[in-house]
Amino acid sequence: MAHFLVDECGVDIIHGHSPHHVQGVEGRKGKLIIYGCGDFVDDYAVNSQYRNDLSAAWNVSVRESADGTLEPSRLEVFPNRIKSFQAGLLAKEDDDHGFVCDRVRALSTKFGTVVESELGDEGQLIVDLQKQS
Repeated sequence: MAHFLVDECGVDIIHGHSPHHVQGVEGRKGKLIIYGCGDFVDDYAVNSQYRNDLSAAWNVSVRESADGTLEPSRLEVFPNRIKSFQAGLLAKEDDDHGFVCDRVRALSTKFGTVVESELGDEGQLIVDLQKQS
């Protein structure tokens, strides 16, 4: 469905959220598909396999294209933890920060998405959409 929306309907950003835990992202034809953002406030019991207490803040940057329209250009993923119904950013040193980064990287790689090897200045994962196929 996401590919159809990008390829046939010209949708620039697909924002998925239903699985209640972070999923991979796909850069497709300069567009962005986020398959699952996780929950920002989760009232479900924590699943130790899926770690639905971990999530992320997703920052999408856009740029003006050659034809004057806006297009997604960069995605930043800021790992966070939900505790007592509040989301809080995770420090790079926190083991759970690594879990979120590793999960997003692994699941995104399955779509052929390149996640930058170095974290951003604030500990965020970076996907440069201009480098994706």
